[in-house]
Amino acid sequence: MRRLTAILLPLLLAGCWSTGGIDAVAWEPPAAGAATPERGLEAATLVADGLLEMPEDVAVDPADPAGPIVTGLADGRIVKVVERHPGEATVQPFARVRGIPLGMKFGANHTLYACVSGLGLIAVAPDGTVRDLVTTVDGKPLVFANDLDIAADGTIYFTESSTRFDATGAGPIRAIAENRPDGRLLAYDPRTGATRSVATGLYFPNGVTLTHGGQALLVAETSRYRLSRVWLDGPKAGTTEVVPHPLPGIPDGLMNDGAGNVWIALVPRDALLDTLAPHPWARNLVAGLPDGLLTGMAGGNSVGVVASLDEDGRVKRVLQDSTGRMKGGIANVAPVGRNLYMGTKWGRWVAVLPL
Repeated sequence: MRRLTAILLPLLLAGCWSTGGIDAVAWEPPAAGAATPERGLEAATLVADGLLEMPEDVAVDPADPAGPIVTGLADGRIVKVVERHPGEATVQPFARVRGIPLGMKFGANHTLYACVSGLGLIAVAPDGTVRDLVTTVDGKPLVFANDLDIAADGTIYFTESSTRFDATGAGPIRAIAENRPDGRLLAYDPRTGATRSVATGLYFPNGVTLTHGGQALLVAETSRYRLSRVWLDGPKAGTTEVVPHPLPGIPDGLMNDGAGNVWIALVPRDALLDTLAPHPWARNLVAGLPDGLLTGMAGGNSVGVVASLDEDGRVKRVLQDSTGRMKGGIANVAPVGRNLYMGTKWGRWVAVLPL
């Protein structure tokens, strides 16, 4: 508490009385998973380093694994990144959307599906034509559509991290700091155009992936540092349970590789964040800081960490960048073919790691 007071007292004296529009709740962080990080991310190649702004997720068409890396940028552009020679990449325009493109994945017929914060769920045809699929649910606009996965029958499952904050500026930081269960998991049926709620009361649901057999979805509840399993089929269908195995970090994006392995992007645990957890008044105060200061604090401390899990959530291995090249941290991972593709929230690159 003494350290906490030493940090927050100058903010009070400086007149930072705003709560940033949040009403935080007290909680106790779980114990961190005991996993020793390995070297390994040093072998990753940073592509288009310095040419991209917040390329949070990446997608490669499984039908064209040698094709370009597709990513979304903070200004609403969706671009193709082509590395013609090592260290020499070009960024080509593909589409533009009204909002911030986040989670994305290719489906049938080379169609790219993407979650767009501030808009909803969209489809992008191979020629770059954008079609809005879901912008409202139950008559209310979607606020923070975040990540998605596509089932074998074409159903698109996607998360809405918050119904109050979007991805603009420090919106995600404030939503996580508030730590209220106002997130949900939705399902869009392309055959009927209908959207239904699959799970509600989630704590900043972020990355989502189907298990290998399609019986369940794994969802990263970022603000609670955990994974949850949402059952779609079998005797537990319609129920949600917390995965009991602790993670060695704070979860972000995740994706099944189709062989029963789940790759997940992690943010290292921070002692100050854990200290703030039981003190809602302190998190309210921090959330009142200017956007630039909050995002600078978050981005400056991020390092690259990914882990491989089994489908029960047990950690198999953890890879960490020990070089400091992956400044801005890893936000999403996409295993496609023989490579692991990675995007970043606060950096200006996308990365490729041969598997």
